[in-house]
Amino acid sequence: MTMVVQRPAPPALASLPPAQRRRWDAVVRAALEMLEDGEYEAIQMRDVAKRANVAIGTLYRYFASKEHLYAAVMLLWVDSYNRGVRRRPLPAAPADALKELLRRSIAAFVAKPQFLRVELVMEGSNDIHAREIISQFSQAYASTYHAILGQLPAKEAAQIEIVIQCVLTKMLHAFALDRATVDRVYDVVLGTVDLIFSPPDLSSANRSSAHTDTPADPPVVTTRQKAAST
Repeated sequence: MTMVVQRPAPPALASLPPAQRRRWDAVVRAALEMLEDGEYEAIQMRDVAKRANVAIGTLYRYFASKEHLYAAVMLLWVDSYNRGVRRRPLPAAPADALKELLRRSIAAFVAKPQFLRVELVMEGSNDIHAREIISQFSQAYASTYHAILGQLPAKEAAQIEIVIQCVLTKMLHAFALDRATVDRVYDVVLGTVDLIFSPPDLSSANRSSAHTDTPADPPVVTTRQKAAST
């Protein structure tokens, strides 16, 4: 009969004394560095522990699973990304600011596609600890959009954010799976912003189409003209 060892739930980060918090930080940074150099699937927890100079038991005291650990890595990564955004102010106009932010987001994931692939893994995780941290990751990532769209009515801002996030996620996933080029990602995502803030004038387009497509009425031939032609 196989015995299943139940590990206790990891302690809350806020409850860790300073020495343990430093070890927690060391593990997360070691995992981040290993992801910088390789792919998520190839990384072993024992190698992360070795790089962080902690025992494997210590690592599992803080993280219930590999997914839990890399959810914390993604949160650390997005915090660094947000600090970079704040260091380089965005344009004042919402449309221009949103496009610049999206350019930076795409560039960040294109430069480190392994982080994008980890995000895909995290989205499908059943680990409750990982899902909790990924929720924090999503909130942290969305905070920059809230700041840009905050001057718009709340309902419209929320709808724009949903649309942009859906398009960005779809195109980045397509890039990660080699189904879209980088140029295609930029074109579709930035083009979506243009459609939202500067939609085409469909009424004039419809009028032009109607003018072009409607056949001209046939010339009216009078009785006298008919008689003259016979």
